[in-house]
Amino acid sequence: MKRPGRVSLYQQVANNLNKKGIKPFSAREWKATNVQSVAYGHIINEQAMAEINKVFRKHNLELKCKSS
Repeated sequence: MKRPGRVSLYQQVANNLNKKGIKPFSAREWKATNVQSVAYGHIINEQAMAEINKVFRKHNLELKCKSS
């Protein structure tokens, strides 16, 4: 089975955060690019980082960024 790409995982995280009602720092809803900014440590958001780690662990991937 093929593993999903990182962009699709970032989008999955964005969808999860939107469903939970967690608002991003400067937009109405989460998008993959917002999630990627959190993952790479450009933006600090504890709730988003927790969701990123959860989704990546689910797919047995390691997040290789500063904020992990």
